[in-house]
Amino acid sequence: MAQLVFFGILILGEIILWGVFTLMSTVLRSHSPSFISILKGVVERLILFFSLVVGYPNMIVLFGALKLGTRLHEDNQSKISNDYFLMGNLVSVGAVLGYQHIYEEVLSRL
Repeated sequence: MAQLVFFGILILGEIILWGVFTLMSTVLRSHSPSFISILKGVVERLILFFSLVVGYPNMIVLFGALKLGTRLHEDNQSKISNDYFLMGNLVSVGAVLGYQHIYEEVLSRL
């Protein structure tokens, strides 16, 4: 049952986030995310969500370090792109924390 709850929350959350990120790219006048970018985001959130569920919250620190490390080689980035990067990562981590909270609430009621 826990696996069903896990994947149900993840799928529902990712559908909502697709709309959020589409709106963010429009508001921040950033490029539309590619399929690969979307897939990377889903995998990142899946790993973070799973790590929180199994009791490894330090993965959030690793996530931050990896995101910054992969971004360092990119010079000449526009402010809009940097805003989208920052907001996107904040939304992703916030969503994962929300997934975890909902997961614990649902399991406590079953």
